[in-house]
Amino acid sequence: MRPAHLWYEPIDEHSASVTLDGDIEAPTAAALEQAVLAATRNGKDCFLVDLAAVGVADASLVESLFHVGRLVENLHGKVVLVSTPGSRLRDVLRSAGLQKRMRMAATRSEALTAARE
Repeated sequence: MRPAHLWYEPIDEHSASVTLDGDIEAPTAAALEQAVLAATRNGKDCFLVDLAAVGVADASLVESLFHVGRLVENLHGKVVLVSTPGSRLRDVLRSAGLQKRMRMAATRSEALTAARE
């Protein structure tokens, strides 16, 4: 297993990026939720969640992404996921129905453009 990491980075007044890498289990998925919740308290309502470097993820990541989606949706905000086309993770996210709740982008630059639309 590769250790998981999470980085939070403000983009602008209303937007932030959360990047995950490694193999994601429940503690890191919960940290994602906490990072987004804390950012919403500081006025952020648009999030880019970069999953491109995630190796393996358990079901807790999908569950946390649904929680994040509902939270941001209640703020009339937006979540854009970065995931590699054709990857197993992207297939899992699509199978779970996340593409119906949030946009999926192939690259970080595509996600930034989508977040600003």
